[in-house]
Amino acid sequence: MGNKAMTVDKDYYQRGYVQDMQRIFGYPHAPRKVTQKPVDGWGEEYQALIKKQWHEIAREDWWHYLNDLNFVEKLQQELFDFVFPAFLIIWREGLEQRIYQPATESELFGAIHNGRIFERMMQPGRREEVEIWIVEAFCSQVETISAADIDISYGRNEALHFFLWTFNAIGESVIVLDKILERIGTANTPGRARFWIVVIIELCFDHDTIPGMTPWTPTDGGGGISLFESGTENFDNGFLPRNLDDYCGFLTFDRIQVLLGEMSNVALNALERSLADACIQRTYTQATGVREKLTWYLGNLGMVDTYVMQNDPKFFEDAGKL
Repeated sequence: MGNKAMTVDKDYYQRGYVQDMQRIFGYPHAPRKVTQKPVDGWGEEYQALIKKQWHEIAREDWWHYLNDLNFVEKLQQELFDFVFPAFLIIWREGLEQRIYQPATESELFGAIHNGRIFERMMQPGRREEVEIWIVEAFCSQVETISAADIDISYGRNEALHFFLWTFNAIGESVIVLDKILERIGTANTPGRARFWIVVIIELCFDHDTIPGMTPWTPTDGGGGISLFESGTENFDNGFLPRNLDDYCGFLTFDRIQVLLGEMSNVALNALERSLADACIQRTYTQATGVREKLTWYLGNLGMVDTYVMQNDPKFFEDAGKL
């Protein structure tokens, strides 16, 4: 990025994940000239883009290049090597803010999948490093999930679904779930426990019957956990087959009981503890229903348009009563 960038925004370029992107992409510079033809026919925006440094790239720059990643057959390698790592950094910053970005009509993981970016634009060694970087970015931020993020006691709570929907976006786009599950496949830290309680509480109750959760209304939101929605807009596929195989091999009924048991040794607040205890009880008193809903959940993750599946079948005869 050069010495100028270091002096303009020193803190930005001293972040470890930014430095990793610089190294992985060979300390890229903007191309002198943009030669690829944008899908929308506009070129002047790219001339402005290549004059920017990574920390200056903003929303007005996302729209055009995300569309090109989706639809342009011949991408300029120099432009990709300069812009794409900046977009990954923007995504990483969004994890901290609980905001899915960069996104406009197109978004990052949809572009990755639809444009086959990893296969077309990166050699195997670089691709592997980028995949590891994505795993590290996601897993490190899972550890920061707070009690406020998963507070189910009030209506509209975007943070409640944020990491699950990001997990789904990755599952639909990049073959790294095995590495992610190796990192967060326990519930022995508060962040991991909170990630898994979001999934497990929905598997242990019928949708919209979770104890303490505000019932859904059109104006205020609320309701159950939306297991199938995703941060990405891959409308033509669900989880990639290998990711789905890895997830199905991991998330068994026995694993759910193990995860809930691990939560007993983690510092959680009263609401979180009550949710975990309710789930433990359900795996004994409603084991058949939990098993059936788990099978249904995993069986539908590979389906097209799973994001529309809001009204799941009823698996429990007790309407969620403890």
